[in-house]
Amino acid sequence: MHRVVLPPVTVNLPDSPLVMWDRGDLHDFLHLSADIRVEILDGQVVASTVPHFWQNDIKEHIHEAFFAAALTEGEQGWTCRAGNGLVLAELGCGFIPDLLVFDREIHRSMVAARVRRPSSDEIEMCVEVTSPGNAAIDRGGQPKGKWASYAKVEIPYYLLVDRDPKIAKATLYSVPDAKTGAYLHQEEWEFGQTIVLPTQFGVSIPTSGWLTWSDG
Repeated sequence: MHRVVLPPVTVNLPDSPLVMWDRGDLHDFLHLSADIRVEILDGQVVASTVPHFWQNDIKEHIHEAFFAAALTEGEQGWTCRAGNGLVLAELGCGFIPDLLVFDREIHRSMVAARVRRPSSDEIEMCVEVTSPGNAAIDRGGQPKGKWASYAKVEIPYYLLVDRDPKIAKATLYSVPDAKTGAYLHQEEWEFGQTIVLPTQFGVSIPTSGWLTWSDG
């Protein structure tokens, strides 16, 4: 029997949170509303509010930048996808990154193979956009959270867009070190500047008009 604490109640689970999350029945078992997103961090359930409609605009800008680049890349290039669950079983984690970026050929082979969930070695970049409910586990420099987890499984790039009005910037982390669970290099762009991803992506992302979470 596994237990999960979701204040103000403690719930007994028939299986581990990660296994139930991966099966897709944890959300219903906990009787959570549709506007709650559930992820698993180090075996523990983390619940946050699903972003409002206007808060998804930044993710759409990033997705559109990759799509625009794809129109000129022919058969080569990158595919950007949203809403894919990512299981890092070795870390006891189950995440729903805001966006995932794949090499296009790898993505095609995954689709052809009817892959249910991507594995970390198939992903080139994870993208997260913070909100008040999830910023703590998204941000860099934390020994636990997505930054450390993505580094431990050596996902090459992690793009974090921090909408905190006190921060208002995007950071691209690279050079993951699995042993220390840290990214060794980072580049930053304040809101209003243009994000220029590494040359192999061929993608630039204007950030003018991006809103912090206090702007809504």
